[in-house]
Amino acid sequence: GKATISHHAYESLTQLNKDELVFGHDLTRGALGCALSHINIWRRIVSEKLQRVLVVEDDAHFSKNFRQDIEARISHVPDDWAVIYLAHLNVKDGVFWHPDQGFVALGVQYANADTRTTVAYIIKNGEAAKRLLEVTIPLHFQIDTHMTSFVAFQSLNQQPGSNPPKGFDPEKIEEAVVDPRSYVLEPPLVVQLRNYGSDVQPKDMHSEAYEEFMLGRLQESDNARIPTRSRLKEKKQRKKKKKKKIKRTSRCSVGSSVIATWIDGENYPGRILEVDKNQMTIVWDKEDTYSFVKPSQVVEKSTNQPCV
Repeated sequence: GKATISHHAYESLTQLNKDELVFGHDLTRGALGCALSHINIWRRIVSEKLQRVLVVEDDAHFSKNFRQDIEARISHVPDDWAVIYLAHLNVKDGVFWHPDQGFVALGVQYANADTRTTVAYIIKNGEAAKRLLEVTIPLHFQIDTHMTSFVAFQSLNQQPGSNPPKGFDPEKIEEAVVDPRSYVLEPPLVVQLRNYGSDVQPKDMHSEAYEEFMLGRLQESDNARIPTRSRLKEKKQRKKKKKKKIKRTSRCSVGSSVIATWIDGENYPGRILEVDKNQMTIVWDKEDTYSFVKPSQVVEKSTNQPCV
């Protein structure tokens, strides 16, 4: 069936004094046309059972490294996603960026009730598209307001596959769009530039400073060069192994008093002269000689703990 609109939406559309409309919220004729375009796409996703569909508007401006970065960025999104915003605005308090917002994973944040824009997003499958249709029709407001209307408060580490980066409290509670489950990429891979013009808003309230700010956000994304989730995991594992190796040979340091087992099977006191990867140079007490001994045959004198 055809998309329907509510009585409030009809009043917005027939409002003669456009200045009385709430900017970016109340429905305009352009916003209705935009909504119908998205609704038609969602219906097609449902009917054709499409998977991982990228929806892009004609005023989308992509990051320089978009093609190289998109799969890596998506790999960090928690497994339960239904919608991923590649572009987003957080309109809380009339500003577009909130550095205090936490991350559920590297470069990934919860979408929340203040998340706006439909310029570029990914729909997971027909089930996600069906739910978008259900939360949107009948239209009361502009479509992006409907898309983020079902929220709950959740911790940053609550969802399967979430992995808050170092420096963010995993137990921090934030508002999250839970139906359909939605995330935003931060910094964004796509922005909406107003120099293309807008059919949705009755007037454009953005300035040259806004354009510069948005282009700067794309530069942040290009500079971030976020690796895939699997590559990042491999890197962490390599680092961990390297740390372990260093720890094995550095438990007893140069100058430590030790007891070493010599080739005759007897234990002798001495002092470490040098520490190498596979051996230690021991200067024997009361003797003007030194020997090479395996770390596994040396214990620290004061603690009686092995050097490996």
